[in-house]
Amino acid sequence: MHEIGLIEPIVSQVASRAAGRRVRAVRLRVGALHRVVPEALQMSWDLVAAGTPGEGAQITMEEIPVVWHCVDCGASLPAALAG
Repeated sequence: MHEIGLIEPIVSQVASRAAGRRVRAVRLRVGALHRVVPEALQMSWDLVAAGTPGEGAQITMEEIPVVWHCVDCGASLPAALAG
């Protein structure tokens, strides 16, 4: 579950910016190549954020798709990722 390694610095930043105020929700944009599972991300948040201002916050994740760009012709197309 690599989501814990991804979420630890995010919890730290959120706690720092919250300045003691309770955090109810966090929105994240995550690149598709990270292969993050939203449920695992929330579970990791719940574990790591316990005892911080972010405890109990709901995580909303927007997955950013991979897009290939051709430097020769300037064309862009979505990449098909094998699942």
